[in-house]
Amino acid sequence: MDYHGLQARLADLKTAEMAALRRGDTKAAERCRERQFALRHWWTNEQGRHYRNTENRLSKDAESNESQGQECIGTAEEEDIDLFSTYAESEENQEEEDPGTAEEEDTREEKDKESYSDGSEEEEATCKKAGKREKKPCPLPHCNAKVVHLPKHLRNVHDWKKEYARTALSRFKLRKEYEFTSQETASAGNRRAKPKPKKVLAARTPIERENYVLCLAAWCLQSDYHSIYREDTN
Repeated sequence: MDYHGLQARLADLKTAEMAALRRGDTKAAERCRERQFALRHWWTNEQGRHYRNTENRLSKDAESNESQGQECIGTAEEEDIDLFSTYAESEENQEEEDPGTAEEEDTREEKDKESYSDGSEEEEATCKKAGKREKKPCPLPHCNAKVVHLPKHLRNVHDWKKEYARTALSRFKLRKEYEFTSQETASAGNRRAKPKPKKVLAARTPIERENYVLCLAAWCLQSDYHSIYREDTN
């Protein structure tokens, strides 16, 4: 029986216990509780036996690896000494032949460092100008993927749960740290909400109100135009 089967069996026993209590059968409910306790006790004993066997196996493997590693270290040290002696002799011969090669190599290394630093700065600048987010390597071992959104990568690729994937940036210390200019600006009292931009309304122009008075005669379709502003001015 695996873990999921055990959980299903315990859930069935719990439902049977609740049904027995609703019926008023206390003996059946007590039997269900005893079976639940026996299942949990059996599971803990099985897990303890399993982990004890794995620990013994791992300790034996570690001892055998240590013994093999000591033998390999002895042979590797001898090989390293031989390689070092041959490498030193070859370097001495090269210096005697070409004394200016060391200076050329130093200048070449400096140029490579400058070009590498300039390239990385240029890439960051282009990413910022284009508005693209920088890709970061996945912190999990044996995963060399570079992703933009780490929680989504952990959920979709590594099958992490949502609550663990959302806190991965903080737990792996990958969240961006914001620096303040001084301790006073970093205090909580100085943090204020950004003011909302005020809507600037255009100045209202006075609208001329017009009144049209129709003639009362049934056959007359003429209308007389009267303006309030004109009456005030007159």
